[in-house]
Amino acid sequence: MLSFHLQARHVLPDSVIPLTYAAAMGAAALAALASGHLDDRIGLRGLVIALPLSAVVPLLSFSTHAGPVWAGAIVWGAAMGIHESTLPPRSPTWSPPRAAAPDTACSPPSTVWHGWPAPP
Repeated sequence: MLSFHLQARHVLPDSVIPLTYAAAMGAAALAALASGHLDDRIGLRGLVIALPLSAVVPLLSFSTHAGPVWAGAIVWGAAMGIHESTLPPRSPTWSPPRAAAPDTACSPPSTVWHGWPAPP
C-alpha cells in the first residue's frame, strides 16, 4: 500500500521506492539485535517501545514529502524488527503445553530428522 501511495502521489521516483523497503529491512535487522539484547536484560517490558513506534508509522509514511516517508520506513522497519525477533520465541510460553499442537514435523532429534539421520 505504501509503494502504491509513493508512486501514485509521486512522492519518490519509482526507482527509489524499493530503496525505502531496503532501508526498512536494515532498520529491522538493527532493531532486532537491540531488542534481543534488551529482552535478555529486562524481558518483555522491552517491547513497550514498539507500540509508539507503530503508532507514528502511518503519520510519517503516508506523507507527501520525502523526508517523513524515509523516517516512516525506518520507524516501520524498527517496529517490525522488534516485534518479529522478540514475540515469536516467547509466544509458546504463553499457553500450557497441553494446548500446543502435536509435534508432527519431525521425531525427536536423537532418532530421525525429517526422514534423515539426526545431525551430529
